[in-house]
Amino acid sequence: SPSPDLVHSAFAPDATQLSQCGLELEAVNLAARKCDEEIIILRKLLSAQINKRHQLHERSVHYHSIMSPIRRLPKEILIELFSRCLKDYFRLCAVGTYGLLNEPAELPIMTLLRVCSHWRSIILATPALWRNS
Repeated sequence: SPSPDLVHSAFAPDATQLSQCGLELEAVNLAARKCDEEIIILRKLLSAQINKRHQLHERSVHYHSIMSPIRRLPKEILIELFSRCLKDYFRLCAVGTYGLLNEPAELPIMTLLRVCSHWRSIILATPALWRNS
């Protein structure tokens, strides 16, 4: 760091002081460039770690999905759950406390169909679920 006397003074530096400041300025600029290069390297490393963390998170989500207890429910239990869900929806619609039937996307059976291919195949293979839909 330059001498505080020179920084806070109104006097012009002499030739020796100018030479010394020039050498120190070069050293500071070189150190700043090295720092910038390290920052670039660290940003690349950070970006790679963020990508790796994202991939690990995605894998974790898939494993959680595979281990989900609902996957172990028998088909008959799922059909019963779907049936009760649909009956409750239509019962509530009948008394005017829930939903509008103007748009097919609002029907719960449409939502259930989009959860996963397993649910979709069960619902499509169960005509009783479509009777009131």
